Parts: sequence; C-alpha cells; structure tokens
Amino acid sequence: MSLPRFVRVVVERLAPPEFRDDLLADLEDVAARRRRSGQGVGWWLVGELARTPWFGLWSQARRLRAAGTRREMPAQGGGGMDGIGTGFRVAVRSLLRRPQYAGVAVATLALSIGAATVVFGVLEGVLLRPLPYEAGQRLHRVYGTNRAWREAEQEVLRANWDAVDVTQEYLANIRTRVGAVEASGGVHPFTARFEDGGEPVRLPGAYVLEGLFEALDLPPLLGRLPTAEEIRGRAPVVVLGEAAWTNRLGRDEGVLGRTVSLDGRAHTVVGVLPGAFAFPTELARWWAPPPPDFAAGRTDVALFRGVVRLAPDADPAAAAVALEGVLEAMAESDPTYAPMGVRLEPLADVVVGDVRDGIQLLFLAVGVVVLIAIVNLANLVVARGARRRGELAMRAALGASRRALVWDVMAETAVLAGVGCGVGILLATQLLDPFLALLERGNPGFPRAANVGLNPLVLGFSVGLAGLTAVLAGLAPALAASRRPPWEALQQGRRSRGGRTTRRTQSALLMAEALMAMVLLATSTLLLRSAAHVASIDPGYDGEAVAYLALETPEGRYPSAVDMDVLGRALQARLTGLPGTVSVARATSMPGLGGASGELVWGNDQSMDDAVLRWSTAVSPGYFRTMGIPLVAGRDFEESDGAEDALPVAVVSELFARSHFPERDPVGATFQTGVGARMEGGSIVTDSARTVTVVGVVADVRQLAVVLEPDPMMYQPISADRSDPYLVVRTREDPADILAAARAEVQAEDPTLLVESADVLHEAARRLLAPLEVRMILILVLAGLAALLTVAGVYGVVAYVVSDRTHEIGVRMALGARAGGESARMVRQALGPVVVGALLGLGGAFLASALLEDALFGVGRLDPLTYVAAFVAMLAVAAAAAWLPARRAASVDPMEVLAEE
Repeated sequence: MSLPRFVRVVVERLAPPEFRDDLLADLEDVAARRRRSGQGVGWWLVGELARTPWFGLWSQARRLRAAGTRREMPAQGGGGMDGIGTGFRVAVRSLLRRPQYAGVAVATLALSIGAATVVFGVLEGVLLRPLPYEAGQRLHRVYGTNRAWREAEQEVLRANWDAVDVTQEYLANIRTRVGAVEASGGVHPFTARFEDGGEPVRLPGAYVLEGLFEALDLPPLLGRLPTAEEIRGRAPVVVLGEAAWTNRLGRDEGVLGRTVSLDGRAHTVVGVLPGAFAFPTELARWWAPPPPDFAAGRTDVALFRGVVRLAPDADPAAAAVALEGVLEAMAESDPTYAPMGVRLEPLADVVVGDVRDGIQLLFLAVGVVVLIAIVNLANLVVARGARRRGELAMRAALGASRRALVWDVMAETAVLAGVGCGVGILLATQLLDPFLALLERGNPGFPRAANVGLNPLVLGFSVGLAGLTAVLAGLAPALAASRRPPWEALQQGRRSRGGRTTRRTQSALLMAEALMAMVLLATSTLLLRSAAHVASIDPGYDGEAVAYLALETPEGRYPSAVDMDVLGRALQARLTGLPGTVSVARATSMPGLGGASGELVWGNDQSMDDAVLRWSTAVSPGYFRTMGIPLVAGRDFEESDGAEDALPVAVVSELFARSHFPERDPVGATFQTGVGARMEGGSIVTDSARTVTVVGVVADVRQLAVVLEPDPMMYQPISADRSDPYLVVRTREDPADILAAARAEVQAEDPTLLVESADVLHEAARRLLAPLEVRMILILVLAGLAALLTVAGVYGVVAYVVSDRTHEIGVRMALGARAGGESARMVRQALGPVVVGALLGLGGAFLASALLEDALFGVGRLDPLTYVAAFVAMLAVAAAAAWLPARRAASVDPMEVLAEE
C-alpha cells in the first residue's frame, strides 16, 4: 500500500528534489512493516514529518549543488539540528506526542526534586546558616562532667555524665582567670507563672548571670539589657522575647517600664529581644536576674548552662585545658569540685544538637530517592533512545553530526528536567509548612525554624539538582544512542529497538534502583517494628482511663504542707463528684512524663558515703488504685501517714525492695534517706538523715519514660510535701471529656490556681515519643516514594521488553508456547535484577541502620524478620508491577507475526 496523499504532498512541498525520493522510499518501507506488525501508521507518519530537518536538508542541497555532487553533510553542520533552540522545539513537540512517557518522567522528577527541596530548605536554614550572634563561630557551651556518674546505677545519670550544669562561682572564675575567654555567662532555664494583667500562664524563660548578654552580643529590639550591676544585685527587671511581646502584649511599644509578675514577684520590663535570640532554647520567652532566694543565695550549686566567647586567636582545645585548670584549682579549697571536669562544644552545634542527626539522616534518605529518580529517568531515556534508533540512524545517514544526535536526545531530558524542576518547586511550596509542622510536633521549639524558607539559595539548589539529573540521566544514554553505525540500525530495521545491550543496561539500572530502594525500605521496616515494640510496652500502670491536671499555686498563698494538704483534699472532694469518676488522687509527679525527685538512700548498717540515688514521688492514699498500680505486699498509705507526729513511712517498688532487702521481707524494714538533698558541684549531697519504714510494696513502673527500664522507686505521703500537686482522675467515661469540667471545679475552689497542663495520661506519655514517631513517619514516606519509583522502573522495563520482543514472543507462541508461560517468563526476567539489587540492598540497609541505632527499641540492627519482610515486600510489589505489562505478551497474535515475517 502506498503512502497517504498528504504525506507525498508535504514531502514534495518541503523537501528539496535531491532528497524527495529517498525520504518517500524510507517512509513507505517503514510504514509497510508497521502495518504488517499491527502498529499504527497515521500518527507515526505525522511525527516523522514533524521531526524531519527540512531547513537542514535545503542547506545541504544548496551545498551539494554548489559542489556539483552529492556528498555527506559536514560534521559541523548537523543539518541544523544541533542548534539549541531547534533541539528544544523538537523535544517539546516530541514529548507532547508521547504524554504517557513525559508524564511518568515529570512525575518522577517532580516528586524527588520537591522532596529534596523541602529537606534542603530545612538543612540550609537550620544547620548551614550561621548563628545570629556577633562572632557566633567563637561561642561555646561549657559543660561540666562528673566522673562519678559514668558508673552510676541510674540510667539517666549515666546518659548525662558529660553534660552537667556548672556553678555561678565557676563561671565567674573563668571570666577572670582564663585569658582566652573574652566573656562568659550562664542561664538557668525556668518556667514561671507569668502575669501581665491578662490570664496567668506558665511561660518558659531563664534566669541569667552576668556576662551572658555580653557574650552573645545581640542588640535588643526595644529598650536595653539588664546591666551587670542589676544582675549581680538580682534586681527585679526582665527582658521579654519578641514572641511574648507579640502574643501577650500585642507588640505594644509602650511596654518599657511596664510591670509584669514572675512567680508572684513584680518585674519591670526594660527591653525586648528579637526572635533570633534563642538561648537556652527556642521556647524561652523572658530573661531576668535570679531572685534573691534562688539556690538560697549560694553560688556553688551547679544549676547553670554556661556559655563563653573565646578570643579571636584562641584555640578551643587549649581553652578547654585552661578551663579544666580553673576547676582543679577550685577543687583544692572545695572538695565537691574534685570529681568534676569540663568540656567545650561549639554553640552552633549545641543549638541544633537535638535535630542535627535527624535532618542529616533525612537529607541522606532524600538523596537516595533522588538517585533512584535519576536511575529511573535514565531507564526511560534508554528505552526512548532504543525506540529512536531508526530515526537517529536515518539522520546520521543524511549527514547529521554525532554532536547533533547527542543533543537531540539530551534536549528531551533537559526539557523533562526543567518541567520536573518547576513542578517540584511548586510542590515544595505546598509541602514546606506541613513538613515544618511535623518537625515541630516531634521537637517542640524546633531550633531556628524561622530561618527555613524557599530562598534563592534553596531554589538554586533545586535548579542545580535538576541540571545534574538531566546530565546524569541523559548523557550516557544519548552517547550510546548516537554511537551505533547508521547502516547497522537501518539494516536491522524496526524488528529490534535495542537488543541485548539495551536490555543489559536497563537491568543494571533496575538493579541499582532496587538496591537503593531496599536500603530505605528495610530501615523503615526496622523503625516500624521498633514502634510496634514501643506500643506493646507495659508501663506498669493503666493510664488509658486516667486524666491529670498539673496545678500551680500562687506564691505565698499556701505556705505550708498542711495548707497544701487541705487544698488538695478539697479539690479531690470536688472532682470525686464529677459524673463517671471512679477515684481521685494526688501526686507530685506523674509516671511516664519524666518527673521524679532524687533522694539519697542507704542501709541502716551503712554510712552516708555508701548512699545511692533513688527516684521518689509523694502521693496521696488511693493513688495506686487510681493509677492501676498493683499493690504486691503490705498496705497503701493512710490519712494519718505524713502527719507531723507520725513516723516517716514509704511504699517502695519491687526493684527497690529486691535491691535493698534481698533476703528479708521488705514490709516493716527500715532504711536511711537524706533530708534536704541538693546538687553541689555536680553531685547530690544531704545535710542529715532520717529513718524510714517500709509499709508496702507495689509493682515497678516506668516513671521517667515508657522507653526507659523501670528504676527503683520510693513513694512518700503527700501530706508532708509542700510541692504543687497533680490531680489524678480515673473515670469510666472518656478521660478527655472530663478535663473541662475538672478545670472548672479547680477554678471554683480557688480562682488564683493555675492549671498548668491537663491531659490524658496515656496520650501525654506517648506524646513524649513524638521525635521517634516523626522520624519514622518521614523515613516511611521516603521509603514509600523510593519503592514507588522502583515499581515505575520495573513497569517501564517490562513494558519495553514486551514491546521490543513482540516478534520473538509471537514466534514462540506459534511453536506451541502458552500465553501464560510467556507472561511468566517476562516477569521472571524482570525480577532477576530486582532480586540481585534487593539482596545487595539488605547489606546496605544493615550499614545504614547504624544511623538509626538510637531510635531503635526492642529490635536489633540485624533483625532477620525485618529484612525478610522488607525483601518479600519488595519482590511482591516488583512482581505486581512486572505482571501488568507482561500480560501484553499473552495478547500477541502469532499469525500476524508470521505474516510479517
């Protein structure tokens, strides 16, 4: 069958006479083969006419006429196809005719570039941008170390032995004795009852020492900073943060001189600091000198987070040695400093210390996703280049240079990368705020979040990443597509679009995809199993039906333990009358929320030097029943326990009993505990002792956090404790429904009482695990994206193989092969590189899991079940992706193939 008339008309009108017959003959030959194989001809002819370099052919014809002969087109000419503008125009037209191919490529690039842009935006704003303080690179945190804590029984002490606070006395000494220190100061984080005429709130802030503002050197937005004399004299002045000034005072510029109250003490506002001032944390909203009674006026108590600014030419290592020398000199006159040491850490590292590893991990993970996207795009380009071999060969035969052919292939990749980059940036603008909100959920007060945005540097990163993607994904396939001799491709015709070389290339790329995807999939499965273990932990109490309210009393309103006990009993009576209430109790700390007091404990036959630290909390009668903590032996507290004339008694946990009374009944046993325990020089000391009798034993609970093993606990009567209490309510209804009514009852009893927080205990304890959960969510999302891209790669490869090997499949079926068998063979061939890549990826996942070791709970890095599950999941989704296009193998008609032959 001849060509349609419109094709002949176009060729006769647009082609020079020297090339008309050749073009028509080539088009007619290829069109005939396409008809015999059942492929469409009409749109293909339109595409071929659109891609033909008409202007280049006329230029070549003029050169041939001038030379009086027909010769090959000069290499530098390229038939006009090596022009950048022409290449782009042709690429755009070609992609518009193949929307499925273009859509998959753009989606792949958009997802990966969008994710990378969001994560890099956080990386740049949080980790790469310098601190806002003057000479920020010379600022260092001063940490105390306590060698005695390295071998302590309590896990929390062992974990923090090299991150101990320092004393005011020490910071003053290094300011005067160490020449490498230009300025030094310190802060004590503190959450105070803040009153400014509106509703009282608990507001985090810090008590500051002399030299802090000088060391950080950030000017205020309004007013001034406290003077050294005011700080030394502990004057009642305060500097507000920009957030407090905005949220509480509506950015009133007349705030200077206004009086606000911190824990009942009136303070005069003298200045407002910009939001960039975020020391000790982003949550701080005010800074003031310590009150006169802070630490009982003592300067040798380790309560401050120190900071120093070193001289410009100072070596931090040498400065640390000098700081250690000051400590040794102080230990000569005060032995409490003897076990102490000191270390310096750049403030920039400290500010982001809690989030740095997580951000870097996310950046590595998103880098893996980008690499998968590059490999995926390269696979698409390889398949596309194989399909265009005949076209490229014809152009080469007509004289097009290799450079022109390479650019012809690269232009499509460049267009895809550009469009994918644009869509990815638009996607990033929509994802950045939710991403930041998720990070802040995992880390309240997420450091330097205000710096995060799509600034020119971040956008430049996205554009550069798109360019790199285009080069890495397109250059090698373009060179390969242009390297083959034109006569070989023309001689082979349309039967094979790539052959073994193309299939080997695609298999190698698919194996690389599977390897990288398996790394993310296996590590995310480790996090999933870890989360499952956390969810299955028995904390030792039943907090799902328990609500709590943390109360704060005004300064001086309830001065004694007796007054506080009377208030507590009245509040318990009010809450007991609420509908659905089962029982109400009081405590000075809640399990799972990190609260407890440290008490020194030793046996009757031991000295105070043999004392060990035990966690303690004060509770009311009925607390264990309300919390669902089983009573193992003895009795609960009675109303008379804790009275002034009553003997000191305690209820202890099973771990406490086994530790201190291993060979006797603990009920009725006695032990010694310190009175007035406090921190000095990084150690807990006490002035005197009292004898305590054990009246009961209860089950162990995870007091500090649900992921920490239970510690030995002692419980004391709350009636002898002056601390602000927690009200604990067990209810038959949803505990969240009782919170509003409980708040109202508290206010009805005393409107000056502040409900600092109110929540369901189970949910509040789990919320402390949000950093682990957020990290898991983000890694899972990236792992899912990587798996999705890998599935798309498998689908594309199998679809290409089926299309390329249609003739072979038809012949095999004509010889008796079953359609299902051919489909299964296609799936097996596609899964081969996936299996190899996945097996290699398991090894990579084990190495990568070292970065997640601190986030794993109840599961080791080398967990067989995790790796088997991830491997099976990868093969399952890959098999599903391969099966869909492989079904086309079953639809091949052997008779049509034989007719074509």
